[in-house]
Amino acid sequence: MKRWIIVLFVIALFAGFVQADRGINPTPETQGIVTTTLISADGRFLSSSDLSISTTDDSKGITGIPPLRTIPSLTDFDSFFDFIEWFIFEWDWDIEVSDGLILRGQYNGAAVYDAVYTEDTVSNGQGVFDYTKILDVDTSEKVMTQSNIETTKILTYDGGNSGRVFSEEGISIGSSGSADPLARIGLGLFTPAPDPRAPSGRSMCRFAGLVPSVIPAFCNSADAGSSIDMRQAQVTTASSSRFITPSADTPVLLSHDIRVIDSVGKASAGMDVMAMEGRSMEEFLRGTLNLNGQTIFDAWLGISSDDLYQTTSFSESTQVDGIITTFDKNMVYESGMRR
Repeated sequence: MKRWIIVLFVIALFAGFVQADRGINPTPETQGIVTTTLISADGRFLSSSDLSISTTDDSKGITGIPPLRTIPSLTDFDSFFDFIEWFIFEWDWDIEVSDGLILRGQYNGAAVYDAVYTEDTVSNGQGVFDYTKILDVDTSEKVMTQSNIETTKILTYDGGNSGRVFSEEGISIGSSGSADPLARIGLGLFTPAPDPRAPSGRSMCRFAGLVPSVIPAFCNSADAGSSIDMRQAQVTTASSSRFITPSADTPVLLSHDIRVIDSVGKASAGMDVMAMEGRSMEEFLRGTLNLNGQTIFDAWLGISSDDLYQTTSFSESTQVDGIITTFDKNMVYESGMRR
């Protein structure tokens, strides 16, 4: 039989102002799930894990989407009063009174994230095995070096002449979001309107110019996984994902690693990524009325773009069959406004 030594590293990184995968804030109540499994036996075994998390900040909730929040057209309102009600109560407003009246308003966008993790391991026939599995799930906000989903699996197996072990594992993140904010307005009475270049409220970085005023629309998906079919196995895998964050400063992350040594059989691993991104662009209107050098009225309106400006598609898979000395594959996907 062939002897294989394979070491692979796959890193898919998406960043810059064109990229808009901004993560999502946690719900007020969060959950934590931790399981630890340790088996050492001579016989047969079966282990299965199935996890899914869906979360949105759309005002309609999970059951109300799709579609995600968008700017309604004028024909969506039955009357002028309905429009005024939407404009007052659906927008976020900030009022400041100093030398004049300063008014800031914005109509926020929305995002939805779906994360899935699955693992199935089963032996066919008699065998001697050790199996360790740790699963840690936390739906609170996470920052760099932390994860919402984190797993580790260690498997050794000797099936003799007839026994085999099968294991398949996968992790994925799907995300979609409208531009945020979808629209914004600034108004000054007897004073200039507020600066429209103010950074987005989704970022903790308050230096104008480093963070755009609008986080663009996006629709991204990434999944990675591995599988084995072996008579003799020494396998270690690790998976993680992060998508619930305190702000857009923390990028979305997905990773999966597999390491196989001194084993006999088949092993495979791969990653698929599809990213569709917008840009921080707006249709912008501004009007000013001055009288004798004094600002009487100053206002601007920005409508965020929902056009598609970039697509990225990536796919990679690796398979090995035989006497495996080393099969090591590391896969990482990272996407965010700032990294």
